[in-house]
Amino acid sequence: MELFSTKYQNQERSVSGTYSVDTEDVVLLCDTSAAIVTINLAEIPADYWNTIYKLYVIDNSGNAGTYNITVNAPAGFTINGSTSIVINING
Repeated sequence: MELFSTKYQNQERSVSGTYSVDTEDVVLLCDTSAAIVTINLAEIPADYWNTIYKLYVIDNSGNAGTYNITVNAPAGFTINGSTSIVINING
């Protein structure tokens, strides 16, 4: 069996500090080598939702246990019932 080929690679972006998600982002490679990373998600337009879009947040430096990655929901939204989530496990 062969996997489907794709014409375009996933958009990868290296991020550090505070970052606001762009509409083209798919993979965020978080630099936790020296500081925390904060990711602010974009607001979902009214009456629109999509179960296909996924955003991969990766602890690229393997140091999230020391320098956490915080993902913030936009105002009025939640992530699993909370306004933010914290990734604090290395890798």
